[in-house]
Amino acid sequence: MTTMTTLAAVKILRDHNEWRRGGDDAVDVTELGIAIDTVVADVPEILEALQDLLDAQNGPPLIREKNLWARAMNKADAAIRKARGEEKSNA
Repeated sequence: MTTMTTLAAVKILRDHNEWRRGGDDAVDVTELGIAIDTVVADVPEILEALQDLLDAQNGPPLIREKNLWARAMNKADAAIRKARGEEKSNA
């Protein structure tokens, strides 16, 4: 299966929606299908990562659970990097 980044998928979906509303350039239907599959697969992961981050931020004062906060930050960072198509740095 061909893959694409979440941001590339969103661009294709926006382009298709513009065409559907009278724009000039149609989107390739294969790319449109891949874009839909990508967004459907990635959005739940992104939402879960962001919810974890929010839960950690709204936790105990001064975030006493440092490990929980670090895991939430790492999960959110990974989801955002995946959506952007970036590789995670080994630094």
